[in-house]
Amino acid sequence: FFFRLLLYLKLRSLEPSSSTFTNEVRTLKNELEKVKREKQAASGLITNLQRDLLLKESDVAKLTREIEGMKSDSRDKDLRLQSLQAKLNLLRDRNRAEEDRYTKERELKMKVAEQQINELNESVNRLKLQLQDTETQLLRLNQNEQKLKQECEDTRGQLVELQRNETTLKTNLENSEKKHNEFCTNIWKCFSTDDDDDYDEDQHNLVEQIQQLKKQLNQSRIETQEQRDTHAHLNEELRNSLAKFIDMLKSTMQEQTTSETLLNIRQQMIDLNENAGDGTLVGMFKQTAINIIDYHTRLISEIN
Repeated sequence: FFFRLLLYLKLRSLEPSSSTFTNEVRTLKNELEKVKREKQAASGLITNLQRDLLLKESDVAKLTREIEGMKSDSRDKDLRLQSLQAKLNLLRDRNRAEEDRYTKERELKMKVAEQQINELNESVNRLKLQLQDTETQLLRLNQNEQKLKQECEDTRGQLVELQRNETTLKTNLENSEKKHNEFCTNIWKCFSTDDDDDYDEDQHNLVEQIQQLKKQLNQSRIETQEQRDTHAHLNEELRNSLAKFIDMLKSTMQEQTTSETLLNIRQQMIDLNENAGDGTLVGMFKQTAINIIDYHTRLISEIN
């Protein structure tokens, strides 16, 4: 419409000169054709631009939706990230608190361990001193044990000597009895037959003397047998007493012997053979054993 109006105005201005008008008309037609072509080209271009615009708007809408989706995902991710960050901070705080607590506990344990090590070192030093004292006391005990063993050996030798003397005494008694019997037999053989019928006072006195001698011999035989029995009984008691004393002394030298055990053994020794005199062998051995037990008791008391 604009172009037509412009063309009409130009035609009105060019009406006086027809040739010029014709030329102008021709020119205007050409321009009109050119304008139409340009219009068509512009219309096609506009159509293309509109189509491109629609495509771009569609792309923009799609991109907008994608952006909105990405924004939504971004918000979700931000929320998750914030949650993870909060959890991470919580874990970091917990780890830091746990590390602080572990460090404090480790320092406390190290202090306690150092204190225990110091106490153990002191205990070790005390034990070393006690061990040295115990070794000294054990050395003394070993020396006393050797002395006790030597005394036991001496006592056994005395017991063997007593047994040897007992055997010798038995042999002598048997020989004496044998000689006594032979003497009695010879006397009876000499005076048992009576070939002489005469009887005198001397013979009567001799017979009485023989009878008295016979009574004395019988009495001597009885006394000798009693002495043998008494001696055998005393020797048996002596052997039993010495054996008991030796067993008691051996029990005092055991490693687990206590003061109470030694006191009980000492009382048993005192009660054993109460009638044995100090001058007898049993009495002397008994007193020696009691002295040994007293000395052993003092050593154990010092050790404890």
